[in-house]
Amino acid sequence: MKELVKFKFYESILQANRDREILAESGINSFTANEYLIQSNWLYSQAVGGIQLWVFEENIEKAHYFTKL
Repeated sequence: MKELVKFKFYESILQANRDREILAESGINSFTANEYLIQSNWLYSQAVGGIQLWVFEENIEKAHYFTKL
């Protein structure tokens, strides 16, 4: 079974979407969490850990490589 892991945390949905698009172009599936909650009330950001980007554990090293470029 494939395992999802938290990859990065963001304060802005724009930053999270930028990295998600980079990963998608590289063939890596990723998912965001908490974006709608934080967009509706940004004060929740610290309470829930910001906008989270999740990737499958098997792709974590590739994801680090492509988001550092």
